[in-house]
Amino acid sequence: MNVSVVIVSYNSMPYIEACVSSVYANLDLDLADFEMIIVDNYHEHDQRLYDLSTSYSNLKVIKSPKNGGFGYGNNIGVDQSSGDVILFLNPDTKFLEPVFSTIIDSFARYPEVGIIGCQQVNDLFKSTPSYAIHYEKWNILSVIMEKLFGRMWANKPRSDIFPWGSFMVVKRKDFIAAGCFDDGFFLDCEEADITRRLKPLKCLIAPLKIIHMVGATKTKSTKLDLMRQFLVSLKYYHKKHGFSLKKTKVNLSLIYLCRVVIFILTGQFDKANLYRKYVHLIWRAT
Repeated sequence: MNVSVVIVSYNSMPYIEACVSSVYANLDLDLADFEMIIVDNYHEHDQRLYDLSTSYSNLKVIKSPKNGGFGYGNNIGVDQSSGDVILFLNPDTKFLEPVFSTIIDSFARYPEVGIIGCQQVNDLFKSTPSYAIHYEKWNILSVIMEKLFGRMWANKPRSDIFPWGSFMVVKRKDFIAAGCFDDGFFLDCEEADITRRLKPLKCLIAPLKIIHMVGATKTKSTKLDLMRQFLVSLKYYHKKHGFSLKKTKVNLSLIYLCRVVIFILTGQFDKANLYRKYVHLIWRAT
């Protein structure tokens, strides 16, 4: 199978240089079966990004006509790609090992799987979120069960989770049949939406590990700004699929309030205050 890697870049230098280097250093495919498409979503021209196409084989950089968001940019990349398998990759990630043979083998081993994620760590090699339960299924019990058994369950095909968009693999034919990304989402919830539209195909978190420097390319946005954007997308997701937004807001608020209590008890007062503000935003912004 041929593989296309699609990366949407928004002012992501120098992170994307390290990302691209790590992918090529861990390439376990023939170059003839591989390509990388970088979509430049930034409004200013950065020649360093375009110079990557002269440094690496089968890599091309495409200028997006506008910054239409994560899904919009990735759809442009897919239109310009030719792979049977497509990996959507964040520019603030790094490969730690070869991944493509395992991905191709996983699709062959699990024909019921339509989307694949992987295990993720930060640059200190501490585990970071790699997937999530579908938003409409969020509650305190599901969070506890996932904390206790999530790692054991994650390496098996599941219908109740979706992978983070920082590393997300689909088959081209399935992705096209599902209608590609909905660019009504600017940022956040695209992963849950496309995973739901790929059903009855399931999600698999493969036994692979990458570095993801979470939020490294979002330095100009505060955590509250990012939360506001997430809530906008969450509202659109629930309206689109006919789920109760109020129910999810209640469950999310309870989960965050539990975190507030834990942070207070452990002396992490800044985090407690942040999550208290999140709860306030949940009800004010949506």
